[in-house]
Amino acid sequence: RLADEERLATHPAGSRLERLGAWIRSREPSELRSALAAVHALAHLDGRPASALRKEALFHPSPEVRLQAIHARCRQDEPGAELELARAVLDPRVSKRARELLEMLGKSHLVPAAASDPEFLARSELMAWLAHPMEFGRPPQRMELWDRRLLRWPPTEDERELFLYRYTYVDAPGGPETGVGLVGSITVSLSGDARPDPEGSPEEALAVHCAWELQQAGLRAERQALLASCRRQLGFAKG
Repeated sequence: RLADEERLATHPAGSRLERLGAWIRSREPSELRSALAAVHALAHLDGRPASALRKEALFHPSPEVRLQAIHARCRQDEPGAELELARAVLDPRVSKRARELLEMLGKSHLVPAAASDPEFLARSELMAWLAHPMEFGRPPQRMELWDRRLLRWPPTEDERELFLYRYTYVDAPGGPETGVGLVGSITVSLSGDARPDPEGSPEEALAVHCAWELQQAGLRAERQALLASCRRQLGFAKG
């Protein structure tokens, strides 16, 4: 943090470039955080060896490491780095963070117009949510738009556009793991409750999220009764 605030004359990692390089070259999932820390340190180191490592990190398989490398290049005023960061905004896996970094650098005008598309913003929002350390810790390998519609949403009592996505972690420990996430109200994935097809439907997923939000708002009612109420208010009730 002291280095971030530019209060250290010499960064302690300057004498450990070999170790930083080893972390960046490692492809072990267990060393991903070390690779991120290494690239973060490189943002504060000048000289050709550090510059070479920053460029090498641009080819790391993790989009988060690549983004951190681009930011490190920006911090060192390396040619083309700001445009690289602007292009990163178009990658939904890191778009939200890339946009924040551009804003921190005072370069928000470089955000591509295509990154303001509502569906792209929603996809990026869920990617960021899933990648949070308290969730999966990384973005999924696959994500597709499952449903998009304008509804009067019972938990907020207003009309809003809601996006449902199906996502898959292909390399999950127990085999491919698929789930559903909602964006447009409270961004969340209710694993185990909202199921993708063929087990579930968009309408049922919306009802599940509706009932969950009502519970989060403090509404005390039996879950099945809440689900039935949501289905009815959303126009999904049968018969």
